Amino acid sequence: MKKNKFLLISTGYNPGELIEPCINSILSQDYDNYDVLFINDASTDKSFDLVPTFNSKTDKPINSDNGGFVHNNVDNPIQRKTKCNSITLWRNLKNTTALFNLHHAIMNFCDDPETIVTFIDSDDSLTKNALSVVNELYEKNDCWATYGTAIWSNFQKCFTRPYTTEEYKNLKTAPFLISHFRSLRCGLY
Repeated sequence: MKKNKFLLISTGYNPGELIEPCINSILSQDYDNYDVLFINDASTDKSFDLVPTFNSKTDKPINSDNGGFVHNNVDNPIQRKTKCNSITLWRNLKNTTALFNLHHAIMNFCDDPETIVTFIDSDDSLTKNALSVVNELYEKNDCWATYGTAIWSNFQKCFTRPYTTEEYKNLKTAPFLISHFRSLRCGLY
């Protein structure tokens, strides 16, 4: 089975102690063809200081309207422990919105239309095989985008059903069902 390239984008503002499980879940994926971009949306806590970063071929400077910049550490030992290709931290100098951050991340870090861009909030966590499962969905179903279900920390499922055909045709009036974990092909964006 083909191993698609993934760009995993994790954004957040003051995620506090929840960022550590998020980082660990991202870096412990059993999949080995992905880059990670953490976006610190001008947090006032020190939570994003826990993000290990290292240089790679995908690092690009960001010249955005909000003055964001990329910070990378050259020799980080986490690089030897994770299967991901690169970890980059983008620090916003002022708080923006998730949509702004995702737009600029895709425009600045995704240059291959076949790359699968995934989104996870910095206070959420993934199962160890999340990227493998999503890769299989894309390969077996010729997907362009996905959304999934989530499990709260008390192990109760949320948003567990797909949209009906009628709801999908009228998304503006349909109940909110698009949950974490979301993905799309960069070329679709």
